[in-house]
Amino acid sequence: MGRFDFINDEEFRNSLESDTSEVQRCIDGNAWKAVHVLVGSMIECLLMDHLLATGFKGVTRADLLKKDLSELIEICRNEKVLTSKTIDLSSAVKTYRNLIHPGRLLRLGEKVDGSSAAVAQALLQMVISEITARKKEKCGLTAEQIIAKLECDPSGMTILHHLLKDTTEPERQRLLLKVLPARYFDLDADFVPNDEVMERLSGCFRATFDIATDETKKKVTMEFVSILKQEGQNKVYIWETEFFRASDMKYLDPIEIDVVRDHMLSRLGTDLSISLLNAMRGIGKYLRVSDIEKTVDPLIRVIVSEKREEALKAAAEECIPDAWLYAPQEVSARIMARLDAWITNFCSKGLEGKAEKVRKLKKACEAELPF
Repeated sequence: MGRFDFINDEEFRNSLESDTSEVQRCIDGNAWKAVHVLVGSMIECLLMDHLLATGFKGVTRADLLKKDLSELIEICRNEKVLTSKTIDLSSAVKTYRNLIHPGRLLRLGEKVDGSSAAVAQALLQMVISEITARKKEKCGLTAEQIIAKLECDPSGMTILHHLLKDTTEPERQRLLLKVLPARYFDLDADFVPNDEVMERLSGCFRATFDIATDETKKKVTMEFVSILKQEGQNKVYIWETEFFRASDMKYLDPIEIDVVRDHMLSRLGTDLSISLLNAMRGIGKYLRVSDIEKTVDPLIRVIVSEKREEALKAAAEECIPDAWLYAPQEVSARIMARLDAWITNFCSKGLEGKAEKVRKLKKACEAELPF
């Protein structure tokens, strides 16, 4: 019956996936009444999810759960969600609840056998097909469908902005808070992780974050703070470098900013990497005077090192001017003073080559002036 990655509501999706397996077991056991009951329940889930996802008259989940299948079908008839052919066939299951009442079954003369069960199955496939098409028209892709697209099609990144633009804000929020991180960590836990797919997922996260509302951005940034406080090192490090950027701290309160900034700076001395330096872009605005030595010194050591790779050196060279440009005036002045201290230190030791590298850094900072 296929995957239900077009379903927005997680509980409905889990129920549909579970019922799919159960329907097959009932078919194998000639349990025709059970097939009807399960198919009817699945169609209810499909219709309710569609009405919720498309915001039908502001209806709530609780409102929809009070409606029976006949009512849901009638709504979808009026909204032209289902075709006339599907509506006509729906009589095969719309009174399915009668099947669990022996008295009603006898009184109504309902016939339940393999043929009617086959009709019910065919109807379910028609509903799935039509709901999938209608939801794509009105709501764009679900978070699961976007992830699936990026996993199987590397060129999907070229049209990602179109996919995200057509997706609803609640679905973008699901993508950022649940679906994408969960898939990323699953891949990371694989014996042979797929680096290319993981890179696409990281890119998708930032692209989605960039077009999300401020409300969503705040929720996502607060999720990182929660992970930072509660989760293990591996999850913290991955989220910090793959999904977070220092500029995201604008969505945090001062106390939370202190937590995030202090953690990022602590990694400079122990776990300095290109991905960390990329994540630190924009941190200058949140630096304090007391942070300058632990910010500048590890970067200078990398820049003047003869053993570190060139790509890491280049990232470190970009990090200092970026921090200087956006830092408060007293902090930017302290950065310059620290660079001067390094120049003096190197000159006193006859290390003119290293001193010259720091001088270039000072010039790079001044070149970042917006005038």
